[in-house]
Amino acid sequence: MSFLTRIKGSAEAKNSRIVLALDFNITDIDAVYNTIELLAEHICSIKLNMHLILPLAIDTLRSINDYAHSKGLQSIADIKLNDIPSTNMNAIEHLYRAAFDAITLNPIIGYDALHDTISYLHSKDMGAIALVYMSHASAESTYGMKIEYDHKGFTIDKLYMLFLTWAVECNADGIVVGATRPNIIKECRDYIAKRYVNADQKKSLDTVTAIFSPGIDVQGGDARDAIVNGTEYVIVGRSIINAQDPLAKIIKLKKAINEPIDHLDNMQSKR
Repeated sequence: MSFLTRIKGSAEAKNSRIVLALDFNITDIDAVYNTIELLAEHICSIKLNMHLILPLAIDTLRSINDYAHSKGLQSIADIKLNDIPSTNMNAIEHLYRAAFDAITLNPIIGYDALHDTISYLHSKDMGAIALVYMSHASAESTYGMKIEYDHKGFTIDKLYMLFLTWAVECNADGIVVGATRPNIIKECRDYIAKRYVNADQKKSLDTVTAIFSPGIDVQGGDARDAIVNGTEYVIVGRSIINAQDPLAKIIKLKKAINEPIDHLDNMQSKR
């Protein structure tokens, strides 16, 4: 079963499209387990970044992921993998042993390396989520860079559009587009939808590249705006785990996200 199928199933079971980023500043394992226990019914996945992955042993990471799985959740390793294929594959082996379901990776490695890395992840039934436009303020200086690149006979003029094109062509399960860039979320969603319409109509919705949007609240992104513009999954961390009442905060966010959106219902019916 693919990662997209699994996370879609988790989202439907929990009635939630929230990925909880466990961005704790200290290695407080009890806090990790307690937070998962408290919020598991209101999220579809957890995400661990370098805050936790670097200082922890594989057995500890596996224990966290096994616990998340026992709660019906997926787990994403947010490592932004960015190296030659052989190094990437070694990193993937470690993360596979730690029971992660998906990882983030950076398309800056180039088309062939991206393709090979995604293919290797899929051979492990792991998902690949490619960075297209990150959420922090200075992302514009890189991901928003103007370029002139000939790709299969047409010119691409922005770096993020090149990364988007590569991610879709290489069958990435998802892309990261910051919630701080709702206009770019919409541009990416429109591109993916167009590619889907032009592709085999028998293609399952589970295989269509999903958009994951971080940067909610603390960095200024709005979850509702992200969803309205085409995000499937919002990634929220510090504003939840540092809240005085994390449960109340996430229930309020979940309610806002789940408000009906006409154009999304129309897209689903067309598919």
